[in-house]
Amino acid sequence: MINSHHDALHSNPLLAGLQPLPANLPALRELIEVKPELPTAELRSADKLSRLLALSILDDVYVPTARDITSAVVVLRMLVKGYELRPPNTNYWLQHNATCSKFVQSTRKVQRGIGVGQSAAIIGVSGTGKSSSVENFLGSVPQVIEHDQSKNALLPRAQIVWIKVVCPVNRRPRAFISQFLSEVDRLAGTAYGESNRRATDEELLNLLARAIRVHAVGLLVIDEIQNVVGRSTKTDRQLMKLFVNMTGTLRVPLLFIGTPKSQDVLDAELADARRMLGTRWTPFKREDMDWDKIITSLWEYQYTKVWSALTPEIKQTIFDLTQGIPALAKTLYSFAQQKVILNSPKGQPELITANILRETADEDMISVAGAVHALRTGAGLDVYDDLLPKILPSPAANLGSSPDLISTAQQSFNDTFLKTTKNLARHEASIKFSAERAPSSATSRR
Repeated sequence: MINSHHDALHSNPLLAGLQPLPANLPALRELIEVKPELPTAELRSADKLSRLLALSILDDVYVPTARDITSAVVVLRMLVKGYELRPPNTNYWLQHNATCSKFVQSTRKVQRGIGVGQSAAIIGVSGTGKSSSVENFLGSVPQVIEHDQSKNALLPRAQIVWIKVVCPVNRRPRAFISQFLSEVDRLAGTAYGESNRRATDEELLNLLARAIRVHAVGLLVIDEIQNVVGRSTKTDRQLMKLFVNMTGTLRVPLLFIGTPKSQDVLDAELADARRMLGTRWTPFKREDMDWDKIITSLWEYQYTKVWSALTPEIKQTIFDLTQGIPALAKTLYSFAQQKVILNSPKGQPELITANILRETADEDMISVAGAVHALRTGAGLDVYDDLLPKILPSPAANLGSSPDLISTAQQSFNDTFLKTTKNLARHEASIKFSAERAPSSATSRR
């Protein structure tokens, strides 16, 4: 089995542009982390307007946690596995038209048994960092790789390694395809969308298949998958049928990102999708080491003239007011600093206190107060169906400790397939590909 992976990767030039892959978990963590420059003493003593404007940098801060590493490992494995299944050889192009036609026909029926290696899902509460984590990691991977077709006509001119599309709120397959083609046009400089505005539904399906194959799309990220859940069951199933058959027939890996509202439809259509990532993207618990790391890191970005210490009372208050949701912690901290900078009486120190944090939440975060209260008490969670997965009965459920998640990530990272891929990718010069050229009939169809 190891040899078959080695041979496939060794002969697949689509993987060459992905190197070098991270050599270890710390290197992987650095790819996800976003740590802007810390405020200088000069900036912290500057005028109020300068400091208020500087607060926007808090939006960019991202502190990787154990679940970020676990998710990145899965995304990397999906990306490499997808290219392993689609080597750009003569046979690939000879079957090009037939595969595209098969895909159009397949949308009339759902294929079952889609492997977990080709689809996965990150399901969790809004504000826990799902999309940011994936974007930060994929941002370290080249999105478009240009190939010289005069040297190898079997390779795409523009290889799209990954592409991200937001699930349309109207749940229409046509809307999704239009968004996808527009993104391809942006990345590859093509004109699929503009040239096919009046295309029929079947023509758009065929165009979708061709674009995926012609540009060797390595990973398709579908964000806000909860948008597929609506009142029209028939409409919902049409879009999910399209997704299922994309990975089944075209073999493009799909990564779904969404809130717990999408859990039921994914369970029904992609029974194996969540096995890789589970439902770990829930609010942090007060005692989580990762939560403490997030708050401690955020606290370094302080723009008040007097440094406020991060006391146990303040930590307790931040958790109580945000219930372990990082995005809310950022908002609370930013608004609290803004309040202190603007309202501190002349001659008085600009201090962030527990009382200031509570006043900020009461005055500036009233729109999320109901959701935070539901998480705090466990009462009324049924009103906020995007807060917790249904398998978790209450916020007190044991979600697993950070050391356990780190152990899982380490085990995944060290599996035989990924180690083989990592070693091969480091030696781009060793990847040789036969210079056979595609028949003119296959090439012209591209």
